[in-house]
Amino acid sequence: MAYSGNGKQPVPTTGTGGGVIPTNRSLSADEAAAHALERLSVALRYPDDLQSKLDALRKKTAADKAAVDAQLKAATQSQLNDCQTGLDHLARVKATLESVRGTLAEVHAGGTKSAHLIPNFARVQRVATVHRNFLETQRTLAQFEALSERVDRLRATLDAHHRDLLGHAPDLLFMHYELFQLEAFRDATLAQVKDASDDTVNTVRAYFRRLDDLSDRFNAYLWDLARHALDLVRAHQPSVVVRLAKILEFEERADEAELVAREREANGETVGGADGSTASMSRSGSQGSLGGMAGGGGRRRQHREIKSYRSQFFDVLHESISARFAAVFAPDREAPDMLQEARGMVLEDLTFVYDSLVDLFPKKYKLFPFFVLEYHRHIYDLVNKIVLEKMETATILYLLRWCDEYYRDMDSKLGVAEELLEPRLLDGQERVLIDDYLKLIRQKLDEWLRNLLASETRDFTQRAQPPEMDSEGKYGLSAAVILFNMVNQQIDIVLDSSRGQLLVDVIKECTRTLTGYQTHFLDLVTKEAAKVAADPEKHPPGLIEYTMALANDSLKCTEFVELIITRMDAEADFTYRAAISRELNGAMDGFMRVAKAACTVLLDSAFNDVRSALALLFTVPAWYEGELMSDVVATLSDYCVDYAEHLQVYLFDKLMADVMERFAVAWIDAMRSKNARFRVSQTQQFETLMAGDYAKAIECFSRFKTPRRVEKFFDVIDKVFTVICANRRMVFVDYYNLAKAYPDVPLAFVEDLLAKRDDLDKPALKEIVEGLRAKAAQQQQASAAAVAAQGGDGAPQKSLFSIVFPPPAPPAGK
Repeated sequence: MAYSGNGKQPVPTTGTGGGVIPTNRSLSADEAAAHALERLSVALRYPDDLQSKLDALRKKTAADKAAVDAQLKAATQSQLNDCQTGLDHLARVKATLESVRGTLAEVHAGGTKSAHLIPNFARVQRVATVHRNFLETQRTLAQFEALSERVDRLRATLDAHHRDLLGHAPDLLFMHYELFQLEAFRDATLAQVKDASDDTVNTVRAYFRRLDDLSDRFNAYLWDLARHALDLVRAHQPSVVVRLAKILEFEERADEAELVAREREANGETVGGADGSTASMSRSGSQGSLGGMAGGGGRRRQHREIKSYRSQFFDVLHESISARFAAVFAPDREAPDMLQEARGMVLEDLTFVYDSLVDLFPKKYKLFPFFVLEYHRHIYDLVNKIVLEKMETATILYLLRWCDEYYRDMDSKLGVAEELLEPRLLDGQERVLIDDYLKLIRQKLDEWLRNLLASETRDFTQRAQPPEMDSEGKYGLSAAVILFNMVNQQIDIVLDSSRGQLLVDVIKECTRTLTGYQTHFLDLVTKEAAKVAADPEKHPPGLIEYTMALANDSLKCTEFVELIITRMDAEADFTYRAAISRELNGAMDGFMRVAKAACTVLLDSAFNDVRSALALLFTVPAWYEGELMSDVVATLSDYCVDYAEHLQVYLFDKLMADVMERFAVAWIDAMRSKNARFRVSQTQQFETLMAGDYAKAIECFSRFKTPRRVEKFFDVIDKVFTVICANRRMVFVDYYNLAKAYPDVPLAFVEDLLAKRDDLDKPALKEIVEGLRAKAAQQQQASAAAVAAQGGDGAPQKSLFSIVFPPPAPPAGK
């Protein structure tokens, strides 16, 4: 590594390959060797390079080495010259010190010799001391005579300044200087009479009592100025604050000098009366004038009181800040108002302190950090006072949001990071406060739900008045609007807090409330339906109407939940959207279950009225001689017309699908009934009855569904009728068509239907059944082969027969 001429700054060294070796640190021998090999491998990359480049590299390396050696030699010589120059300076200083020491010794010897040459030197020395003490006593007396006048003048000036607290205060420094001089005179005088009699000491102290009172009044004025430091700057009086800072700094230096003097005294060192302290500016000369009273005529050092103005100044600032916050907090004020006012005050005051007050004081005071911590600690106390009060849910949420905004404002507007603000607001117990908030939310939601359910249950069970009806004639309950007003109110409040997890927790509480609402109405509508079905005469009418209202209300609730989901997808934090959607989708499914249960009650109500008529279908003589199907479809039609008028379209469509399914199942069950008889022998009458019933059913349901859809749905009934009415030679064909369209039709069901035909004796029935079984086996094999070829799972297509003949449940454990 090469060095520059001064031997300090490293200089880059050029390697053999033309690169620069980094010299920011010393290289070890191994590193240097490795680096050299790397450079050689680059320079001598090919065998021909040994002949064409080797000599040039040797010359270049020798030139580089010579340059480095020259640099090192020059740097070493420069260092040696510097060392020699330093040694020469040290030698000259040592010689000078020896010369001064000799001169001082000669002066001391001459003084001692001259004292012996003067006759009566001791007497002359005593006369000089007496004369000096006399002059000092004369000056002290003059100060005593002027003391009262000076105190009166200072008091008048001080009173005038104190009355105009935010005034210019032009004589502030003058008053402090004069008062400092008088206090120094007082301290010097009391030091001289320290060993005098008690009467003398008390007399002197009494003489200075007015001065002590003036000092107290000046201190009170000074601390009033400190309390109103911000007001003074706002009143365009920064010079007053600067004078205050100068007084604080001056008193601080005086305290430091006094502490040093006391330490020297404690170490046994001699300390002059006023020398070496800030009090030297007040050299009063009165210290020696009273020396005779103390005995010995020697000087006594005045002991100055340690005032600690700097610490008192910060104590006063603390008190003034406390007073400002005391005016903010009041038990009868709303917490948001107090917090908003406090945050505005903190930001305004701290900004003003940083911009206008900090530069008026010495940097060592660290005024801005002091104000920041003081304001933060008072904010901390204010928040704790609010927490100790009984808070509503809105207050808790506002407080949590306010704390986050406070930290953001302190960082963005004042540059004060959150970790610097100690203690932490709420002591880091935000989770406890959140739990309290959720507990209050839970209590309020439970209370509101109890009141709501009590009113709605009374209306639902007593049914004194019909349910509410909208402009389209649809029944409804008022519960949905009230319920979701409660839910949306809680979500709106917490959404503004920007707390994603809290939003999830609140939505969980809301969905818990919604689940309670759903469970209550599921139980209520089921029990009421059971009571009315058991004994309709003992219970008030109108259950059908209220059940339709409940179904519509539940559907409306699903729409409300869907609106909340859409809103959360747009406004909630992405991290929590999945959890929120999961909770709300569960609530929406619950309302659909309530709507489904209500529709089931409506379905049961309709079929309870036609159950007896359906049971008589295909029986002798009721079906063959009466108009059973006409009565059934007329009754069902009345119910469906009522449902269509008062149910929401979506629910009515679902209900009609269930009605048709229930009707078809009941129709098939009637065919399976042990009392059913098919008089196929009376072909014309039987087919006319069957066709008439089918046409009436199609006509009835086509009023509410499209004929094409109705015919498609009842195609299974049509094919079953075809099998029942088929010629004994054509049964195979008709069964094949039925099984092909509905593979889940049980063969036993077809056999049962054929067994109820009056035109088939046992041999004929046996022959047909055996043929059907063979055909069914053949068809199953063909279906299995087709499924295997297509790679399907082989599960038969489900139809109405899967409802009438449900498959057996799998064994336990499988």
